[in-house]
Amino acid sequence: MGWKAWLAAGAVVVGAVAAAPIAVLAWTFIGNPPIVDGRQIAGTTRVIRDGYVASFLVTVGPGRFVLVDAGSDPGGAPIESALAAVGATRDAVEAVLLTHGHPDHTGACSGFPKAKIYAANAELPLLAGRVAARGPLPRLFGASPSGCSGVLGIDDGTVLSVGEGTATMYGIPGHTQGSAAWLVGGVLFLGDAADATPEGEVVPGKWVFSDDVGQARRSLAALAERTRTVQIEALAFSHTGTLPGSLTR
Repeated sequence: MGWKAWLAAGAVVVGAVAAAPIAVLAWTFIGNPPIVDGRQIAGTTRVIRDGYVASFLVTVGPGRFVLVDAGSDPGGAPIESALAAVGATRDAVEAVLLTHGHPDHTGACSGFPKAKIYAANAELPLLAGRVAARGPLPRLFGASPSGCSGVLGIDDGTVLSVGEGTATMYGIPGHTQGSAAWLVGGVLFLGDAADATPEGEVVPGKWVFSDDVGQARRSLAALAERTRTVQIEALAFSHTGTLPGSLTR
């Protein structure tokens, strides 16, 4: 083969390698239940669609809100649109509650000047870029700071006062080591630790993004037991819409 042929062959290989993560991403999300932008959940929560991921705007008092996750857009345009739809601005966000530190959940986390940002203590190294995620696909990108500044780490079971209500954090390691579920306003937010199937079942999050699928399964089972007597009106997932009821329904 001449050098041009070798160069062409090399370009094909490089292109295939570069395209592989995109192909895996597309294949993984085919057939997911839809994320419906603007959907209202449990009378407290508005779904915010940001491409293939959702964040959630939760009302915690008149003109007072918390965000569960901060989307993939660093400029926060989808979140700002959701706030405008309810007659609010970024200053009305009192807290940003992170389910985990993957970049499609932290995009605009520092874009709310009056908000405190919370995450599980175990997730702080990933958010700071001191360690890399270990899932098959995320590990390809290595360690990188999230851009979230001043994140406050909290322990499993911590109950925060937010507006006129509370937010409870449950540690559910497996998707990442510091994955968290949040219970706010009657909704249990599961991030990427779980998905909803088109048949309405709850299953562990997608293996290709998860650090340890076995651990994630055990965490979900433990969470179902822990919340058995807790009143939960709906479940919210970051990539597969929402479901009525609790994990034990």
